[in-house]
Amino acid sequence: MKKFIQNMTRTDVKYQNSWDRLTKVNDSVYKSKDGHNDPNIGHNMIFGGSLLANAVHCSYESVPKDCNLSNLHSYFVRAGNGDEPTEFEVKNIRDGRNFVFREVNATQHDKLIFSAQMTFRKFPNKTLLTQIKMPEASEPSSLKTSVELLQDYIKTNPEKRLLAGATMRISIPFIELRPVNGSGYLIGPEKATRTQLLWARWNGTPVKSTERFAVTALSSMSDYGLSIAGAQFFYNVPFKVMTSLDQNVWIHRTDFDVTDYILLEQNADWHSDNNSFVQGRLWSRQGVLLASFTQNVVVEPIFEHSKL
Repeated sequence: MKKFIQNMTRTDVKYQNSWDRLTKVNDSVYKSKDGHNDPNIGHNMIFGGSLLANAVHCSYESVPKDCNLSNLHSYFVRAGNGDEPTEFEVKNIRDGRNFVFREVNATQHDKLIFSAQMTFRKFPNKTLLTQIKMPEASEPSSLKTSVELLQDYIKTNPEKRLLAGATMRISIPFIELRPVNGSGYLIGPEKATRTQLLWARWNGTPVKSTERFAVTALSSMSDYGLSIAGAQFFYNVPFKVMTSLDQNVWIHRTDFDVTDYILLEQNADWHSDNNSFVQGRLWSRQGVLLASFTQNVVVEPIFEHSKL
């Protein structure tokens, strides 16, 4: 556990961003090197947000320079192995006058693990006409990071499988997370709730700060914590399964700083038969709506009767 904490706070990692691992095979194929996980975070699962960001990055390489991601619809088909290389193939569906369409399929050992369809467009007029109001949340500077919360939780000598579950909830080294709900993020809120608020910022280092970099990183952040949001009905219990089935994102703005704190608003609208539907939004600190998203999550707690 001590090594895990050290790895989560390292800054001397070989790859600053998940897509830095990609090498171009040809105009439509990219392959990750050294697997997905660096530093060693204690497991070989692939963070879904990394697959999203890598797919967005590969697609950006094939679209006109004045186009940005508008929306994506993706599916996590199989659990990938983070220690194995992954191949991303970009398909040019259509280049229209106003919209550009791409499809990306990710495979390991010739088996599909992830598929995404994306739409790109120009954002010539960034004037905001109308939007809903950002939810109220404590300032990030007043909150502990997820790593600090885990260190506090370890001091309570939790059951081994509960500690393993809490550890899995923070194992994304290139995203700094400050949960508004504090330790409730690690073990579930004491009182069932449907809304989860997280402050997050990108810890990776851009070679050059661009809108494309910001949108690529944001697509990764959009997947962070959604399965946990879908499990907020259960307090301090282990889970047999907690995984995402898909991810859908709509980008509203491209002119933002992803290295500043962004508020992740996540709402679990529905839960039945071990499935949760989660929808939410990403906000700048200034209250500007950056993106919206939805996801279907499989959440299976380990006890006989649901607390719903």
